Amino acid sequence: MRLNILSAGILLTSIVVLSACNDQKSSSEQQTQSSADQQEIAKFNAYVEVANSLNTPFAKTLSDHQQYIEPKLKSGEKLDSYSVAYPFTLNQTKQKLTKAIALPHAMPEIDGPAKSFEDALSKFQPINTELSNYADSKGYLADGGKKAREQDDAYVSTLTEVVKAEEAFLTGIEKQDEINTREAFDKAQKDTQDYFRAGLILYAKQALRLSYAVFQTAGSKETVAPFRARLDQAAAMADGWGKKIVEADPNGCPYIMNAVNDFVAEGRQVVSDAEAGKYVKKADDINFNILDPIGRGQAALSTRYNNMINVFNNPHC
Repeated sequence: MRLNILSAGILLTSIVVLSACNDQKSSSEQQTQSSADQQEIAKFNAYVEVANSLNTPFAKTLSDHQQYIEPKLKSGEKLDSYSVAYPFTLNQTKQKLTKAIALPHAMPEIDGPAKSFEDALSKFQPINTELSNYADSKGYLADGGKKAREQDDAYVSTLTEVVKAEEAFLTGIEKQDEINTREAFDKAQKDTQDYFRAGLILYAKQALRLSYAVFQTAGSKETVAPFRARLDQAAAMADGWGKKIVEADPNGCPYIMNAVNDFVAEGRQVVSDAEAGKYVKKADDINFNILDPIGRGQAALSTRYNNMINVFNNPHC
C-alpha cells in the first residue's frame, strides 16, 4: 500500500504554464495557447479531485478485509459483522473519473491509468453492490456467512485489480504534477519569486518521495543521503523565496514561511532520527510498536508537506 494518499499535496497552480505571451505571436495564437492551457488546468484539477475524493482508498478497504474479515470466512467462524466497499464512494469515484477522462487535452501520464481505474471499478461494481446489499440486510446472519464465503475469492480478486489501478492512477497524477512543477521551474526567470517558489515546490516534492524509502528501510544510510540532499535544495530555495518576498514587502509573508519552515524542520528531524537509529527496532524495545516512530515520522512529514502546499494554494499575503 502506498505510504501516503494524494491529498492536499498537489500544487494546483503549478500546472499553469509560465510562458508569458510572446510579443511575436499573433493575437489568435496567444488565444489558442491560453485555451489549451485552460483545458490542461481543468483536466488536471479534475483528476486531482478524483484523487482527493478517495477518503478511504480502495487499498485500505482491501487491507481491512484481508485483516479482519477474510480470516473469519476461511476459518468458518460465525460472522457477527460483515462489510464491503461503500457503493456510494465507488459510484462517485467512477463518475468523476468518466467526466475527467472525457475532458479535452491529452495527458499520457494519467489518461491511460485513469481509464484502467475506471474499467477496474466497472468490473468490481456488480459483486460489490450484491455483497453490499447482503451486508446491509445482515444476510450473513440468515445463511451463516455462506454467500460471503462463496463469493470472497471473486470479491478479493476484483478488488485487488481496483487497488492496482488506483495505485497506478495516483502515481500518474504525481508524475504529471512533477512534470508541471519542473516545467514551471525551468521556464521561470531566474532570481525571481516565481523561480524560487517553483524550485522550492519541486525539491520538496522530490524530498517527500525520497522519504518513502527512508521509512521503508528504517532509516538506512543509503536512503537518508539523497533525501537530505533534496531537503537541503528545498531549504535553499525557501531561503531565496523568503528574501525576494521581503524585498517586495518588508513585512514578508510569515503565514507561508512558517509552513515552509515546518516542513523543512520536520524533514531535518527525520534525518536526525534516522541517523540516531530511532527507526530500527531493538530486540528489547517492547514499546516500539506502540510508539510507532516510523508511522509517526511519516505522518508528520506528509502533514507538514500538505500544509505547506495548502498555504501556497490559498495564500494570505
